[in-house]
Amino acid sequence: MKTITIHTAAIEHRHGTNTYASIDKAAIRKDIAAYCEDEWENEMGDEPMPEDPEKRIEVYFDQVDDEFLTTDNHTIDLPEPCASAHELLAALKDLIDGAEEGLRNCESDANDGVEGAQEAYDNQTEALQKAQDLIARLDPV
Repeated sequence: MKTITIHTAAIEHRHGTNTYASIDKAAIRKDIAAYCEDEWENEMGDEPMPEDPEKRIEVYFDQVDDEFLTTDNHTIDLPEPCASAHELLAALKDLIDGAEEGLRNCESDANDGVEGAQEAYDNQTEALQKAQDLIARLDPV
């Protein structure tokens, strides 16, 4: 089974929390460094800002007492590859067959004057038509 790692970061500050997530750890670090750069003058005054982004992050969060950086990573197992397009089309067609039966029941209820049945019938008809249009686009045979 294939896995991916999601890297997360949260910066807590007096106005709330900024959150970041990515499969690319470098992208998260770049976002954190950009945050530090944006807030540097407000929080650090005239202190020179390090050019190195990692050093900038370190200095910023070491010296700014009321802001906190939390980072983590999460490994996620990816499901096995999905069924083939042909299998998906077959399953979709089976669902449409069931929906058509439900549609016939709605039509019967509408003909019997059951309250709300006509609206349900109209909604079912529209949904069924969209599904059939999708199948026609995917499976022109």
